[in-house]
Amino acid sequence: MKTYLILVAFLMSGCATQSQLAKIDEYAWSEYTCSGIKSWNDCKQAARAACPDGFYVKNQLENITIQRREFAAACKG
Repeated sequence: MKTYLILVAFLMSGCATQSQLAKIDEYAWSEYTCSGIKSWNDCKQAARAACPDGFYVKNQLENITIQRREFAAACKG
């Protein structure tokens, strides 16, 4: 069940705001959130702008009830 929820969250992520998280695993992670009505692709635009060489994603979550999506991203390189 947990794997299914992670997959669903991964397929439906997005972002509108960003906040800096602690450095984990040698990367500086930033948290992004956006409205759940945006696609994950739309929400990841802010991470793409901040990380032109690409980025890693973790903790991708979606809450359909409150229409909110969030994930953490760290720039590659």
